[in-house]
Amino acid sequence: IIGLGLNDLVVENFTTTGAKGIWVDNRTNWTERSTWSRVWVNNCTTNVLFDVNGGTTSWGYTRILDLKLNVNAGQTGIHCQGGGSLYNSPLRLTCNGGGTASTLLSLTGNASILQSMFDVHAEMNTSPFVGMSIASGSSLTGQGVIDCYGLSSSTNSGTVAFSGWFDVTGIQARGGTAFEAIGPGNVGGL
Repeated sequence: IIGLGLNDLVVENFTTTGAKGIWVDNRTNWTERSTWSRVWVNNCTTNVLFDVNGGTTSWGYTRILDLKLNVNAGQTGIHCQGGGSLYNSPLRLTCNGGGTASTLLSLTGNASILQSMFDVHAEMNTSPFVGMSIASGSSLTGQGVIDCYGLSSSTNSGTVAFSGWFDVTGIQARGGTAFEAIGPGNVGGL
């Protein structure tokens, strides 16, 4: 799919095991240059999944301009897997979340979000809530604001290189990454 447009869309209550609210899956080619505006995904096991099952790894130039997530216990806001790469993309989203084993952003299976502009704001309503979980081989690079306040933890075994306001509990430089927390509020710099 090239140039998909999601506008004024509400997806909610897909809560069975393995359920997805929005599933972007590159099966034969790629999914690039989509635009998301006024999209709200609420109470889904995985709210948004970027996946690769046979196609190319590119989700490039995706413009997520207004995405709202509500993430409850045992749910994930955005999950990227299958070696895919969301790159050169603005990502503007808000999230309310909380509950045991809930996660805002998860990158696994060598997936990445690269060279992107972030405007991410998340609020934890109950704990424990994981802001970001970046598995070994996966990476996140970019600039802007990632402000996940009230979170109890995050994990990083991959690569994080970020410039701008970065307030995510538990993310540390590992494996030669360029990110480091400096000063109050974990303001990150390259």
